[in-house]
Amino acid sequence: MTKKSIVAVVLDAGTDVGLDTARSLLAQGHRVVVTGRHAGSLVRITHGYPSDRIYAVAADTGDRRQLDQLLARTRARFGRVDMIVNPELYRAALPKSA
Repeated sequence: MTKKSIVAVVLDAGTDVGLDTARSLLAQGHRVVVTGRHAGSLVRITHGYPSDRIYAVAADTGDRRQLDQLLARTRARFGRVDMIVNPELYRAALPKSA
């Protein structure tokens, strides 16, 4: 991991766009917390990455209490939260080749 590694929380990571977003961030060397309403949809994201790089948490981030708990768990695991990513917005900002 580089010094510039960030801790990103990817919302709705169980979707195809969320999966692509998480993989893009992981490929850049970042630590990623993936979240979705159902844990089963997050399993495919975690394969092939060490636990010090990725963390999957089932949560309904539309519920403020669950979002707060997710952020607290992220801080407990990685020490901080640098950004929260909405995959739809992140994808729109990526270059066409990404």
